[in-house]
Amino acid sequence: MELASAAGNRTVSLGDTLAGPNRSALAEGELIVRFILTPQKARLADFQKIGRRKDLAISRVSLAALLDVDAAGNISAAKVVLGACMPTTRRMPKTEACLVGKKPSWPLFREAAAAMAAEMIEITGRRKSIAYKEPAIQGLFLRMMIPLVKEA
Repeated sequence: MELASAAGNRTVSLGDTLAGPNRSALAEGELIVRFILTPQKARLADFQKIGRRKDLAISRVSLAALLDVDAAGNISAAKVVLGACMPTTRRMPKTEACLVGKKPSWPLFREAAAAMAAEMIEITGRRKSIAYKEPAIQGLFLRMMIPLVKEA
């Protein structure tokens, strides 16, 4: 994002501006001027959410994924972002690392889904909602990966 203030302009990563629930890390007097989007090469790019209603529902769980596969059929890039079930939306680096360099398969995706659930619990701790969220994020992730398994 490009930010502007009386002191001048600066460019920061969107992830660096998320300070916590309903809080940003923007300095006092800073405004968002524009979002700078860089097109990404990806075999799979998807966003899905789970809400109480189908339309205009506040997300109980949201998940975005961007994965690419190289000529050898291995996952060459992975970005996985989990939202709504933690204090702030976050990339899941352990989940991404679990995927990169491996061939798409159901066993791999089940392993990555379990890694994502463990990573979420590591961040949030074990709360009452984990009984719902842990299998929900795993199922959402597996549903997103169907196209990659069909191609493999």
